Amino acid sequence: MNNKLMATAICLIMAFAMTSAQEKTQINSEDSLSHLYPETENWTFGFTFFTGIDGTYFPNYGHNCPSNPYTDYDVFWNIGFYTQYQLTDRSSLRAEINAGGIGRLAPQLNIQYGYRFSKRWTVYGGMAVEYETRNNQWWSSGEDPQFRSVIPRAQVGVRYQASKTIHLDMRYQHDIITRTQLQNLSGSVGRIGTLSLGLGIKF
Repeated sequence: MNNKLMATAICLIMAFAMTSAQEKTQINSEDSLSHLYPETENWTFGFTFFTGIDGTYFPNYGHNCPSNPYTDYDVFWNIGFYTQYQLTDRSSLRAEINAGGIGRLAPQLNIQYGYRFSKRWTVYGGMAVEYETRNNQWWSSGEDPQFRSVIPRAQVGVRYQASKTIHLDMRYQHDIITRTQLQNLSGSVGRIGTLSLGLGIKF
């Protein structure tokens, strides 16, 4: 009987020791990677840099253009600032304001809802409002038509947390309404889709 009790006690002690060792190993493993992940804060601020491609499809273009419809692809870049509020450990709201260069200023305000589904990855969706200046520059002389300047755009994307302060961002945006001549609101021109890659740095 005593031998059975002693054997049972030894087994329980060994099982406890093994469980404690596994928990310690797991904690140490998580701690060794903790420098890669940002600490959860209610508010964060930073700046962004994006570059990408605008895909333009204007089925009713036909103005001083040899082809109708008209399709084109333009490379662009923009810089901006962001602020993010952490709703829960996994969900957040984020606002961005940015503007571009190379002949296309197009300042834009973005509002996004994000969901972090792993330590490093966040998927998000939202809406942007863009003040488009490029088309009005193209058709700004004489009797050339002027186009709608304020464009709402839908967006989806994914962010990858590379370190505590740096994240990578890939997103797609698409016009919600068509870009339309202001003199003829029934004569829509088309929409623009934008695929971009970005870098964000937290202050």
